Amino acid sequence: MRSRPTWRDENGNLLYEPRKRWSYFAIILAAAKDHRRALRRLKKYPWDKDAESVRKDCERFFRSSWFQTLTSLDGEVLIEKLHREGYGV
Repeated sequence: MRSRPTWRDENGNLLYEPRKRWSYFAIILAAAKDHRRALRRLKKYPWDKDAESVRKDCERFFRSSWFQTLTSLDGEVLIEKLHREGYGV
């Protein structure tokens, strides 16, 4: 059985597995897309409780320790950029 490719530093310490990084990226990208979709829906229908729930869930994820484990991005900055993009502020 072939082992997965890994990247190591000069001391042989594991930096990360590229496949894991791509899966982390996919998780974050899916949450960002859901957040954008919810903002578009809320812009058109501000009373939409489902869209508001999705928006809150995504923002909770962006502020979570799990998000910080997956990436070095600042969740608050990402939320702000998504809001600017969605609301044109």
